[in-house]
Amino acid sequence: MLHWHRQKAGTIEHVHDEVKNDLGGGRLPSGKFGANAAWFRFLLLAYNVVSAQRALALGEELCTARLKRLRLWVYAVSGRMSYTGNTLKLRLHASVEVIRRLQRVWDVFALPTQATYSG
Repeated sequence: MLHWHRQKAGTIEHVHDEVKNDLGGGRLPSGKFGANAAWFRFLLLAYNVVSAQRALALGEELCTARLKRLRLWVYAVSGRMSYTGNTLKLRLHASVEVIRRLQRVWDVFALPTQATYSG
């Protein structure tokens, strides 16, 4: 525990910078305390999800990437969904490298659905 805590020393400033500048935590959306508190909780939840994706699924090249770079390299992929014959299809308009990145994220953070359920 001490070793982990010493590794974290000096990194909180990076977290504050990213939450404040990249996720919009520098400006509160409302004048009401409760609304701002709920909004900030969602903001920190989003930061934790992105941090987990960086650490577990995105590999070395994007491990230290800021959110703007992640938006361009991972999240901003256009595509088309179609539902025909009880089948939901997703057609992505991206390069093979971008699709592989998305597949790594989907493999690490797999969400069970009726289609993937084998029980």
